[in-house]
Amino acid sequence: MTEQAVVSRPAARKTRTALPEVGALEGAVIQGDLTPLTEEERLDYYRRVCASLGLNPLTQPFGYIIFNKQLKLYPKKDCTDQLRTLRGVSVTLTRSEQVGDFYIVHARATLPDGRTDEDCGVVALANLKGADLANAYMRCTTKAKRRVTLSVCGLGWLDETEIETVEGAHTVSEASVAAAPAPVEVRLRDADVKQLATLCRDVATRTSDTATWQEIARQHGLQAEDGNPLAPAEWRRLTPEVFRRTRDELLRRKVALEAEDSTGEAASGAGA
Repeated sequence: MTEQAVVSRPAARKTRTALPEVGALEGAVIQGDLTPLTEEERLDYYRRVCASLGLNPLTQPFGYIIFNKQLKLYPKKDCTDQLRTLRGVSVTLTRSEQVGDFYIVHARATLPDGRTDEDCGVVALANLKGADLANAYMRCTTKAKRRVTLSVCGLGWLDETEIETVEGAHTVSEASVAAAPAPVEVRLRDADVKQLATLCRDVATRTSDTATWQEIARQHGLQAEDGNPLAPAEWRRLTPEVFRRTRDELLRRKVALEAEDSTGEAASGAGA
């Protein structure tokens, strides 16, 4: 009498849950990208940023800048002036020096609680003379004061005086932003949605007897903000990039589960 080997089914492979696509408002809060927002949403975001810092939005403390193909806010002179007044920031110019063709001004900011921070401003002086040279000296002082003010207040924004030195960055007016065409919504085809639904069901069937396609969809980021899985009809709003990424993840997971099934069946047959 031979003892048959008992081969258990390998445990279902754990997959990393795909991150959900960042929405327009969420992208504005986390990444600072205002590009997908409507004019009304940008205005609301602008006001909320001002309110969080105690700034007066009527004085236009922020402007718009295009940087890395994203529309962002940047602090203007009125922003740092208000911050110094509101938070009692005292700025002292500690020293200035010229190193080669560059002029450097060092500044120290002090808060009422005694906390200090230091930063500097740098401008190029090559080939500057007369009024242009004098303006460069003053611009460097302004840059140092603004940079140290933002730093001591814990704000990592790009200062207005730094925009001209950043490659690819340029300011834009509110009028040009408002006139920009709205983002075009791209919807998936019915065939794409059906493919995702089929893959979710196939993976659920091969994962366990109790797994559902809704669980698989949620594991791969096809879920709403409340954590509930999105209905297939709502998948049409997925971007092509998210669709391809999710489809490829599901395909890889399906192939891996099929390979586990084949290995288990082969081992069972060998032990019979």
